[in-house]
Amino acid sequence: MERFILHPEHKSYRGSCIAYIQELDEGKKWQVEISKFVDSKSARQLGYLFGVIFPTIQKHIEDSCGDHYSTDNLYQWFLDAAAPHAVVEVSGVPKVVRKSASKMNVKEMSEFIDFILRHAATEMDLYIPSPEIGQPDRFRREA
Repeated sequence: MERFILHPEHKSYRGSCIAYIQELDEGKKWQVEISKFVDSKSARQLGYLFGVIFPTIQKHIEDSCGDHYSTDNLYQWFLDAAAPHAVVEVSGVPKVVRKSASKMNVKEMSEFIDFILRHAATEMDLYIPSPEIGQPDRFRREA
């Protein structure tokens, strides 16, 4: 399977895509899909989530009440609270299916991270530094 990502600044990619289609065997059926490109979440977003946000929340909880929550516990709790979801029917029973971080695009991951930051600030009285302030570039979220 070939995949072409057409960038506005690289007009020659369009020609490569068209040339590829023209070379397909005319004796076979082909499926061609064209859709708007959507970035998946970035490594920087995941680094910020798992390298800054969750450790900060874990330390705050341990310091304030002595409890320990694993990264997986926090991740699952926040997924249940804020992740995009759909309701599907399984054997006639409605079931809520949450989108995992691995399936979120950049925008969805940004909204998920923003929810966690707001929750930490309003419900835990906890400030978590934004990736733009005092954090290595590898933690900067993409818009």
